Amino acid sequence: MTEIEGGARGLYHLSGIALFGPGFHLHLYGSEGTIKVDLGNDTLEIGRAGDDSLHEPEIPADQRGDWRVEDEFIGAIRGPSRSA
Repeated sequence: MTEIEGGARGLYHLSGIALFGPGFHLHLYGSEGTIKVDLGNDTLEIGRAGDDSLHEPEIPADQRGDWRVEDEFIGAIRGPSRSA
């Protein structure tokens, strides 16, 4: 159980070896809606109170992120870049 700023509470269930588990998913449930991320298939679905089902949101191309974990890790090790 965790509590974050604003008083929201959360519960984490993590397993890297769940036999026949649903895969690598992240589900966020709130009083106003749900967010479902399928990390294996790289999909995002959302639903708000009153929606009939979850759906993929429209995200403008200029607001989409890319996988940058390696770049950010290397940058953190090297530190801030310096100009000559």
